[in-house]
Amino acid sequence: ILAVLCCAALSACSNQPAATRADTATEFAKTADQIWQQAENITPYSATELPDMSAATLAKAQQQRLQLLKQLQAIDVATLSEQDQINHAVLSYRLQNDADEYRFGAHYMPLNAESGFHSDLTFYFGGGALRSEADVKNYLLRLATVPRYMAQQTEWMRQGLAKGYSQPKAVLQGYQQGIQSFIKADVTQSVFYRPLQKPAAGIDIKQWQQWQEQAKTLISQQINPAYQQYYDFFVQQYLPAARDD
Repeated sequence: ILAVLCCAALSACSNQPAATRADTATEFAKTADQIWQQAENITPYSATELPDMSAATLAKAQQQRLQLLKQLQAIDVATLSEQDQINHAVLSYRLQNDADEYRFGAHYMPLNAESGFHSDLTFYFGGGALRSEADVKNYLLRLATVPRYMAQQTEWMRQGLAKGYSQPKAVLQGYQQGIQSFIKADVTQSVFYRPLQKPAAGIDIKQWQQWQEQAKTLISQQINPAYQQYYDFFVQQYLPAARDD
């Protein structure tokens, strides 16, 4: 049936006048590009802070995705070229997948057997060298948002337990060791301090040392405690209450 429908759609497209097909392709390309850009901006990357995982922000993002899906569904796919039909399907799949993840409560379980939000943070902080004053200042601002981000994610896990969402207890054995590995008494050994270990060329060494001290303070007074709080929650509350099957 799917093959018949695809053939019919392609046949309808091929029967259009060349000028009409060109106009349709141009219009779809413009619309698709706008939708793609809006989809990217739903959860934009910020150099100065980690994503906001609050309930209001996640709900707003979901409404934006549904609105974009509605725009895509309003397009008559049968009038598109074969390539544009593929582009339409890919864009629809991406938005629908993200919308379904929210609808089915993926945010209540921000972890799996191998990793979780606490380890995924290394992607936000280990992506590249700090080469300028702006890079370092942005990095330090982003570091300061780690406690807020971890508290939000932990709260989703707490709510997930209340709703019956959790990973199986069997796959979580030893998971706490991965959390604990981020807590370093010697903060210079922390993954969050690593980008600041070597001064960037062209930056005053005294200024760099001040930034290093600022990072050490953030890690010892905010980030380590945030990881400790998550560790305690996981060991004392999450793991004991996780499902058995």
